[in-house]
Amino acid sequence: MAKVALLIGVSKYGTDFTPLPSAIRDVEAMYDVLVHPHIGGFAESNIHILKDPEQKSLAIAIENLFSSRDKDDLLLLYFSGHSIKDYLNNTLYLAACDTIKQPKKGELMRATAVSAKFIHERMSESRCRHQVIILDSCFSGAFATGLPIKGNDDIRGDIEQQFGAEGRVVLTSSSSTQYSFEQEGEDLSIYTRFFIEGIKSGEADFDQDGYISTDEIHEYASRKVRQLRPEMNPEIYVARQGYKIRLTQVLPPPPGEVYRREVMQYVDRGETSIIGRIILNRLRDTLRLDNFEAQQIEDEVLEPCRKEFRKKIDEYKQGFIDQLRRDKTITPKARQELQNLQQYLRLRNEDTRLIEDEVNAQLKDYQEKLEIYKQDFTITLRQEYPLTPASRERLGELQKQLKLVDEDIVMIEDTITAEVKAYHQKLQEYKQLFITSIKQEYPLTQEKRAALYQERERLGLTSEDVTRIEEEITTERETQYHKLGEYKQAFSELIKFEHPLSDDGRKELKRLQKILGLNDEEISALEASIISSLEERTEPTNQQQTSTKSTIRQKITRRKVLKWVGFGGVGLGTVVVAHEIFKGQSPTPLIPIQFATVTVDNKGDIVTQANKQAKLFKQDLGNGITLDMVEIIGGSFNMGSPPSETGRTQNEEPMHIVNVPTFFIGKFAVTQEQYKQIMGTTPSGFKGEKGVIEPKHPVEQVSWNDAVEFCKKLSQKVGRKYRLPSEAEWEYACRAGTTTPFHFGDTITTELANYNGDFTYASELKGKNPQHTTEVGSFRFSNAFGLYDMHGNVWEWCQDTWHDSYKGAPNDGSAWINNEDQRRCLRGGSWFNKPKDCRSAFRFSYSPDNRYNRIGFRVVCEVGRIL
Repeated sequence: MAKVALLIGVSKYGTDFTPLPSAIRDVEAMYDVLVHPHIGGFAESNIHILKDPEQKSLAIAIENLFSSRDKDDLLLLYFSGHSIKDYLNNTLYLAACDTIKQPKKGELMRATAVSAKFIHERMSESRCRHQVIILDSCFSGAFATGLPIKGNDDIRGDIEQQFGAEGRVVLTSSSSTQYSFEQEGEDLSIYTRFFIEGIKSGEADFDQDGYISTDEIHEYASRKVRQLRPEMNPEIYVARQGYKIRLTQVLPPPPGEVYRREVMQYVDRGETSIIGRIILNRLRDTLRLDNFEAQQIEDEVLEPCRKEFRKKIDEYKQGFIDQLRRDKTITPKARQELQNLQQYLRLRNEDTRLIEDEVNAQLKDYQEKLEIYKQDFTITLRQEYPLTPASRERLGELQKQLKLVDEDIVMIEDTITAEVKAYHQKLQEYKQLFITSIKQEYPLTQEKRAALYQERERLGLTSEDVTRIEEEITTERETQYHKLGEYKQAFSELIKFEHPLSDDGRKELKRLQKILGLNDEEISALEASIISSLEERTEPTNQQQTSTKSTIRQKITRRKVLKWVGFGGVGLGTVVVAHEIFKGQSPTPLIPIQFATVTVDNKGDIVTQANKQAKLFKQDLGNGITLDMVEIIGGSFNMGSPPSETGRTQNEEPMHIVNVPTFFIGKFAVTQEQYKQIMGTTPSGFKGEKGVIEPKHPVEQVSWNDAVEFCKKLSQKVGRKYRLPSEAEWEYACRAGTTTPFHFGDTITTELANYNGDFTYASELKGKNPQHTTEVGSFRFSNAFGLYDMHGNVWEWCQDTWHDSYKGAPNDGSAWINNEDQRRCLRGGSWFNKPKDCRSAFRFSYSPDNRYNRIGFRVVCEVGRIL
């Protein structure tokens, strides 16, 4: 079977016809399609091209096309140029380049053109059963006069007489009464342009059989032409089944396009189906696509599907959330509506079940976070009502960390504020009752104590709050009594040796009164009572008085008395009187201290700086060595780290509220000289010149057992209970009221702490890496409690045994001891560690008998504990 084509294009005409520049280009474009081995499949030798032929050459070429052909050949005649319709006999003529019109009447000179009748006759004479005529010219529909339009199966009459055989088809760019148009600015005529486009793109293969038949290409070209030129009406005329003649093949798509089409067949909920995945993997190998290219194609195909699926998921999810927010549950009616929505969105039961489980989990998590905020707000508000700006700022940060919406926060705070306000009023009522009671009698009798207990029960107050109020008031009362007692002692001693008092004596007493903060009314009443008591005693004879006073003055001068009571001479400037909190022990005054704190941003830049104060006592260890113990006032805090904190680990969760009683903790980690003073030696690896210890550097290479033994020996030596801090006490002391990763703020720098500055935590610059310990307190800024080196320098042992999380942890600040795990907890990081390991919440574990040059400790002294 041969495929033979005659392609005719006439662009140049005489003065009787307008030139058609696109006709020659039409022929050339048609030739490219037909000669393409994977599209037309025509051999070059079987394609005859005529460009601007004369009438005689045109007729001969047409006759040659249909002569001496086999019945199974495919013959194609294509013409692009002028055609003229003879209205007298309704016959169409194809114009050659030498076609002219009669000079006078302007009618066609028929001898200079080729008639449709001539072509019909040649077609009829041919033995070929597959004949295709394509006419892109005006009135081209007139060429097929007598042939039925596609779909009309009546082939009787003149068609049967003229053609008698099957497989003839005529494609025309217009009807028998229409002009065919060129489009300005286009290389090809309208009909031919879309004809070739449909073949090249393969879009005309409507039945997807890999071939483009004459009816398919005509349908494609006609549709496109009508969209552009609605007045044009391309037509197709056939005999027998000619309209199904296969004209060309479809250009095989590239492997990527084949893969793309297959991917579209296996889309399931925005992803490839399980079985489809197996098929696509094999197809990918067959097409020799690399994984990257295949994945790109899949993403391009699936992304719109994924977006649509996600949109449906989000719509269902939002509906479910809104329903729960409004009714707090899913009613039967709401469940039916959700099922209707599921069907409308074409979601599966598995999809909606996952959505609902996720939302329920999120809501549960959100409710737990609300409860955390509620507890924190309640505790904070009870401790300070109304809230201070600092607490309000801290609660705002907690809201951000927990990602709670303002509406829920307002609801919680309004409810709790109303409750706390009423509770606070009851506390104030009890406070006034207690103040009145101890003014009337102190200490309180059992009857008065029972009456106050009944009032506490009536008001519904907790024992903790009542104890706090009573201790606060009692402390003030005891402090006042203590001050009055000191003054009374000093006055009584002086009055024994000189009465009335000399000006010097009165001057010294005035100085003591000022230091103790006593008013004149209190002093006057006290002195009057002592003088009255002295005068009421039986007086010896003048001689006896003179003799006694002379003898005593020889033994004790006034200066000695003043020095003995602690307010005379040089000693006066150094006396600090404080309330004695170690009950039952020899007096140990608390010394006020002042220190500076800073807050930094995530770049490590200082944004705020403040001066603060605290109290401490100095524990004498002997040989002039002391241990500074800072008072840490009890309170509540959120222990652990939020999910948003960089560097956090799972053993820092869940966050939980802990109530910590008052205690004392070392201002610094225990130093080498302190350790040696108690233990007799130091194990530290960091020594100074000639192997001498660094006295002010923290002791290291101490095991947990070593630290416990130190506390035991220290307690025995001084008569007070010393121990390691619990984890809760350590973190409470480290944070000092902050909620940020470090008590300094969002990060730390090597200007603030001793750690490995080769690493950064947030946006700060890298810093120094000294690779050894530094002297305690060598950094100028402490935390808000007055503690130094809580981040870095050395790890610090805690009492607690190791636990992988805080689930089940005590909330009273005590150590969490579990003998099943012998490992002990370390906090604070060291000179060797990265900054993330030095965070307030970071936890680490180590065997209790292991020693390392990065591990030290600091000690705690409990309030009111003696041995």
